[in-house]
Amino acid sequence: MKKIIIAACMALLGCGSVFAQQGKQAIGGNLSYGTEIESVGIGLKYQYNITDQIRIEPSMNYFFKNDGLSMFDINANIHYLFPIASNISLYPLVLLVR
Repeated sequence: MKKIIIAACMALLGCGSVFAQQGKQAIGGNLSYGTEIESVGIGLKYQYNITDQIRIEPSMNYFFKNDGLSMFDINANIHYLFPIASNISLYPLVLLVR
């Protein structure tokens, strides 16, 4: 149950609107929870708009020690932005769970 609540909260935090223009850049931080290590983590991400519709986002997360283990995670995402209004674009988020 705890994992479902955490996943739902993370999905809600990931929903939002964005406005993108070619060449725009952004840096951000995040707070996360690693279900495999069962520990809180902090992260850093960088976004760069290649075109008005395509954005790349490398990110990294560090999960604090729990039972003597810590974890470091590196990711890279590509977003395709769908404009829905003049200043609002959405991008789909796909979550793969094994």
